[in-house]
Formats: sequence, structure tokens, C-alpha cells
Amino acid sequence: MNSIRAFIALPVAPNVVRNILRCQDELASQAGHCVRWTPEEQIHLSLQFLGNISQADMQKIQARLQDVMKPLHLRAPGLGGFPSLRNPRVIWVGLSGDIDQLQAVQAAVEHATGRSEERKFHPHLTIGRVREGRRLNAKLDPWKDHDFGDWDARELLLMQSKLSPKGATHSVIARFTPAP
Repeated sequence: MNSIRAFIALPVAPNVVRNILRCQDELASQAGHCVRWTPEEQIHLSLQFLGNISQADMQKIQARLQDVMKPLHLRAPGLGGFPSLRNPRVIWVGLSGDIDQLQAVQAAVEHATGRSEERKFHPHLTIGRVREGRRLNAKLDPWKDHDFGDWDARELLLMQSKLSPKGATHSVIARFTPAP
């Protein structure tokens, strides 16, 4: 039986992605190769990683996701890092706006898939992963309050992630919009 490596996400508006790419370019020129930057086509808001799922489970999940999405207004107001901005392993752009509604959509996704995340949902856009232990905080600090823009999220995506030696490639399996 074939399985698909999948996740559920919200797309990010092109204006926000452009601003993130400008930030990545500027930081890359300062930080060298110590960060692996998220490619443009992979910038998204992850709601749930499903891992490898069967075709049969995929069809069930698609049917259950039909009425999950609600319109959201989101803003990307600054840079952060996990575990901290002072010593990040992951560099991210934070989110604000309709966060309570976003958390409700994420909880509805978990309910629809019958799977719950081990970690508490922390809405963010991953833009880079630090390869080396090099301190970046002085380079990141000017971006911590940068306004990357806002957008109206009106689509939920069921995505496939294929791994290869060159990295992951993502493709859309299904799209879900709010009921009229």
C-alpha cells in the first residue's frame, strides 16, 4: 500500500512572501552559509504535519476537511526564533490578527484528521534553519519588529511533501475554502 507524506497548511500572500524573501536575502548576505533558508515556494503556515498516510486515510481526511476553513485576517509583525532569538535553531516570522480564529481552525484540523500535535500550536512562518552554532542575534535584532505585511487567508491546503537529497518539494493535493 502506497503512503503519502502530507501536511495541512495555509498559503501566505505574495506580498508577505516578497517581504520575507527581502529579509532572507539581507540576512544571507550578512550571515554567510550558516542558515538554510526556506525556499519561496515552501513558505506557508503549517497547521498540522500528518507524516506518511495511506491513500484511504487521505480520502477520509479530505472529506472531513471540507468545512474546516474560516476566513482569517493575519499579519506578520516580526522575526523570532526557536528556542530564542538570541540563539535560534529556527528563524521564524510571527503572526498576529485573527489568532483565536486561527487556533480554532487548527483545532478543527486536528479533529478532522483524528490526530493531535504533541506540541502546543505556535503560529509562525519558518523562514530558516540555523546550520551552525554561530551567533546571529545582532543580525536578527533589527528585524524583530519588522512589519512583513498582512493578508486574508481564505484557503486551506492539503499538501504532499516529497523528500530527496536536494530537499523537500511540496505540491497541493487539495484546496478547501470557507463555505459561502
